[in-house]
Amino acid sequence: MLLPWWDATIEPGELHAGDLVLPTGVIVACDPLCSLDRATPFTTTVPPGTYPVVIGMRDGSVAYARLDLAEGELSAWLPAMCPDEATPTNLRDTPGYPVDAGTGCFVDTSCTAAAEAAAPALLDRLNAAGYNRNGHAMVPAGDGNLIAFGTGQGDGFYASYWGVDALGTVLCLLTNFGLLDADEPDGATDDEEPERDVDTPGPDHAPAPATPPMLVLAIELVNRLVRDELIELSDDANREVLADELSELLAGLATTRDPGAELTHWLLERDHVAEVFATDDELLATLRAATRPR
Repeated sequence: MLLPWWDATIEPGELHAGDLVLPTGVIVACDPLCSLDRATPFTTTVPPGTYPVVIGMRDGSVAYARLDLAEGELSAWLPAMCPDEATPTNLRDTPGYPVDAGTGCFVDTSCTAAAEAAAPALLDRLNAAGYNRNGHAMVPAGDGNLIAFGTGQGDGFYASYWGVDALGTVLCLLTNFGLLDADEPDGATDDEEPERDVDTPGPDHAPAPATPPMLVLAIELVNRLVRDELIELSDDANREVLADELSELLAGLATTRDPGAELTHWLLERDHVAEVFATDDELLATLRAATRPR
């Protein structure tokens, strides 16, 4: 599935850049030649393991890098956030990492120090592994490795996104390098500040804590259930508390045989919910709709 603003007429080619070893499942995406020693990992973690990295190519340049984490049907994209970053009101405004050497990477946070400290210098090791010929390369790093790739538009800021299925299971992590983005609307420029809601933190405000992707899904689901009159909340209900509790359920629904029935049973047991009017199938359909990009 494409990012919502990608040009659907462009068909990038894909290459397997290598298999990334994640000893802890805590992932860093950064410019490894300039900021590896101070890069911050994403707040969302994945099970430790080995996962393939795929790069999408357009006209010989890397348009995106994708870490494939699980099989499934991709249903939505969520912002990949680091601690202390404000959750964007618009997916396209997701914060990105700075690139000053035209290079990005995926690496486990437990491997960054080893990648930085090893000799010879990281760029020399990457080039020896084919980076200067192929535009991507893999080098050992501690108990894992680091996979680097060119950034399609060179230096800049590049955001990453979690791809999830209808139940919120993380299927992949993708960094977008801008080569597939559709043209901006007339009158818009890359230098313009994105419009912010009144309550959205700006440069003069302290950033809000990052919202976990599963909580984002839970908030959207609760809002839809109430809006579509599929449930009725109790008089003293707190939507934020209900969504927080629901996010814990959503994390395990992917392994449930009948997620619609499980969700119905769960809602009926909540003090915040006065009535459930929806069938199991209607709840499941609403869950899937809540994860689709708007």
